[in-house]
Parts: sequence; C-alpha cells; structure tokens
Amino acid sequence: MSIPFQTLHAPGPSADAGLTLGRALAPMLESRRVPYLADLMSINRVTPDQLREQTRRWLAALPTRFQVQMDAMALGAGLSLQDLAEFLYVDIASTSSPWARGGPLDDSTLDDPTDNPAAGPAAGPLCTGFVTPLHNRPWLARNCDWYKSLLVRGTSATFYAEPNLIPCVSLGVAGDIDIDTGFNAERLWLHMHTLHATDPIGPGQRPISWLFWMRDCLERCSTIDEVDRFIAQTARDRGVVLFAVDGKSGESAVFECHRTRHDRFEPLTHDDPTAGPAGSLIATNHCRCKHPQETLEEQEHRGRQRAGSTIRRYNRVRRLLELAPPEEGPDDLIEILADDQVEMRTPEHLRTIYSAVCDPTHNRLWFASGALPAASAGAWREIKTTW
Repeated sequence: MSIPFQTLHAPGPSADAGLTLGRALAPMLESRRVPYLADLMSINRVTPDQLREQTRRWLAALPTRFQVQMDAMALGAGLSLQDLAEFLYVDIASTSSPWARGGPLDDSTLDDPTDNPAAGPAAGPLCTGFVTPLHNRPWLARNCDWYKSLLVRGTSATFYAEPNLIPCVSLGVAGDIDIDTGFNAERLWLHMHTLHATDPIGPGQRPISWLFWMRDCLERCSTIDEVDRFIAQTARDRGVVLFAVDGKSGESAVFECHRTRHDRFEPLTHDDPTAGPAGSLIATNHCRCKHPQETLEEQEHRGRQRAGSTIRRYNRVRRLLELAPPEEGPDDLIEILADDQVEMRTPEHLRTIYSAVCDPTHNRLWFASGALPAASAGAWREIKTTW
C-alpha cells in the first residue's frame, strides 16, 4: 500500500485554519470517508447508530475552539459537521467507551483494559517511546502503533499558528486536528501513549478528550514545569503517558497521567534495572511501578511468551540502550525503533503506522511513513519547521 504524505499549513484563528484544512483534505474525504468508516466500525464492532450517538456526545464536550475549527473544516470539505466528526472519532469508538454512556462524567466503570485493539491475541497495546542523551543533549524517538486502516487517509505534518497561542506542528494521520505527536516554536516536544486509568472524574471537573487535551497543552506550554501545571489543572477522558522534552533547557520528563491525577518521572542519574540507563526515559503502555523486576533470562522468557507485549517492548528498548547507547542521531535512534521486537509488525489490524525522532535542542525532527511498519519500511524525511 502506498501511503501519501503531505505538509499542510493552517495558520490563523480556528475557523480560518479549519476552512484551509477542509479544502486541502476534501479529495481524500470524498473518495475514502465512507469505506474508511465501514472498515473501522467493523473492527471496533460498533453500529452506525452507536457511532452517531457517541460522536455527538464527544463533539459536544470538546472545547469551543476545536468545535469551531471542526465546523469550518466540514464546510471546507463540503460535509456536514456530524459526518466529519464521525470520520475523526471512529477509530476510538467502542461499545465500552465512556462516550457510549453519556461521557466520562457519567462513567462509573472506568477504562476497561479490554477496550483496546491489542488486548487479545493481537499482542499487546500500542506505542513505544524513549529519551536518550546524545552529545550531552536529549534526543527522543517514538513509534505510533495503531490501526493500519487509518493510513488510507495518508500522513501529514500540519502547522498551526493560532493567535495568542504557541505555533506548533502536528505529526501523524492526515485529517486529524487533535495531536498525539507534536513540537512547538518554544522547542517543546510532546507525544502520548495510551494508559489504563483507574481514577474517576470528580464533581466540578470537566475532562478534555485526550488528543485535544495534548494539543491544548502544546499550544499553551513552553517548559516542562508549565506542562506539569497544565496536567494538574485539567482532566482527561482516559489515561495517557505523556513524553515531554524541552530543547531550551535540556530537561525531559515522562508523565503517567490518569484521568485527574499524575506522576512525573525524570531521567535518573544512575543505571536502574527497571528505568533503564542513566539519563534515559522509556515508556510503552504500563505504569513504571507495575514493571516486573526480572533477570535477563526471565525477560527473554517473558518475551517469547508474550511477543509484542507492552513489557517486552519496554525491556527490548532498555536492553538496546544498555548494549549500544546511541552515538549518532537520527540513525541510531531509528535503528532502535526499527528493531523487530520493538515495532509492531504482525497483528491483524495493528502496525507501527508512523515513527518520529527529534533533536529539540537544534529544532530538528524526522518523520517516517509511507509503508508498513513505518520505522523499518517507511520513508524517513526531515521536517523543516516554519519558526
């Protein structure tokens, strides 16, 4: 499958940005929207009526500026707002979604760990990331593992510059106006993985849908401490692991974010059998406190028993960083992402759909897409920032 890549620029207020994106993406939406919806509804086992109702609740709960942008995007693409919103929501639709029950504020069941495309025989949930010191500055790398069906939309680097907010670039699937991999003009990098959440949303807290929550963070924060305060002051509709690296200060952190509470982890100054080599940060999709203390032999046994699992991928990255710390970027980081025990290659519906490497200190980033799995088979290109 040939996966197109495009660079999109959507500066200006929300309505202007949305109209620009809608017009640019109209050909893709016209030719691919209907079969794409059918494919994802089949995978997620939701009916058209269920998708319609979940989307309505999800859309109504988004911050106003994102609703405005989506409305203008629909206008530019020649679609109704409902049709566009279903297109943007369908990959996270499910019968156990909180939006199937009225929304997170009404959800008494919390996140269901089986509400995950990789919870069964597909082999382990979603995404690998790490930060490593290279030439005395932090570099980072991530694989995004998600439904390969999304790639009929193509991939993109989308630049935003909304008045009174920090300009940023979103790397990912074409058409999304939320962000799960991004970099801003303050040289702040953020990306997210999913994480099982166990805490309810309390009275008076209004959660933001997780990927829009990260875009809001990226457009408002310029330092790690500002990110920390943003997390503390907002709630999410699900749990996430958030990577943050500040190219100005050289600081980095991983935040394990539940719905309303979070923990912050910074690189250790010493080697750690769980956290990895000194100066590094590693995360897949489990809390650090839940990572088993194992010998190398036990890790290898677990790897054979649970190919592709969140713990196996974590242990493999840790082992690669221990055996051969990266010396040259981006190539040495790409090699880790492309390892056959790190990227997602074999489940029926899941693949590493895109990959990214960033040197925030020097304002440089690279993005891979165009073939599956992206890290080893895709085309790597440097993304030139506009600030």
